[in-house]
Amino acid sequence: MNLLVFDVDATLVYQGGNISKPNREAIQSCLDEGDVMAIASGRESHGIAQYLNQFRGPRYAIGANGAAVYDEAGHLLFSSGLPLSDFYEFREAHLSLLKEGGAIYAYSLDGKVLTEEENPWTDLETRLNHIPVVTLKQHSFLPSDPILKIMVAGPKTLMKDFTPTKEEKSKYHLVRSNPCFVEVLHKGVDKASGVEWLRRALNIPAAKVYTFGDEGNDVEMLRSYQGIAMGNAIPEAKAVAKFVTLDVQHDGVAYAIRHWVKERKDTCTKKN
Repeated sequence: MNLLVFDVDATLVYQGGNISKPNREAIQSCLDEGDVMAIASGRESHGIAQYLNQFRGPRYAIGANGAAVYDEAGHLLFSSGLPLSDFYEFREAHLSLLKEGGAIYAYSLDGKVLTEEENPWTDLETRLNHIPVVTLKQHSFLPSDPILKIMVAGPKTLMKDFTPTKEEKSKYHLVRSNPCFVEVLHKGVDKASGVEWLRRALNIPAAKVYTFGDEGNDVEMLRSYQGIAMGNAIPEAKAVAKFVTLDVQHDGVAYAIRHWVKERKDTCTKKN
């Protein structure tokens, strides 16, 4: 039994579109043969469910860049987050970014966006990921209440110059998930840590874990397992991958499953 783990944007889907038929059929064929799949994304369970629900078989969601793992029904199995007080401190330290058109908000443990005020970036979360937005001023929250991660968002030109403080770099794991977003996570949390928790829970050897990705937040899970970088991946992702496939527009996921995952499985079966 293999565990196949997929990033979403620019890996499983192109420009926010749907999973292509070749990719969907290739993944389903693995599930039909007894494999397990997971989607690892910066999204939380609601945003991942729209993709997981297109398949039959054992499926999991690794959300918030590894801060949470959910089963196919959206039940939380594991989490490693931050206290809400960290969000307030981080936001206060970067008020200048807000004045220039950026936004700082958080993901709650129960799948909501928490923000001081709604803005175009939280609207984007609702539109693309179907996540409800909660304004903190309208609800009672304690500083100790858990959150999954802090999101820093803004136009590419603004985010290119965003620089965390030295203390923040030491305290958190910060990852640039795309040119418009920096994600602030508990130290030691990333997609690889979420994959590792799921792998251990399912008792699947690391050699049978295949991870697919293209961006900076995929690098560690590509490095740690049988990493497959997309043809459109950043150089850092390709450098640590075991296999580089076609780009997302040419169904690189399906190509890698046919020409690497299944070939390795067939080889192992023949040896046994």
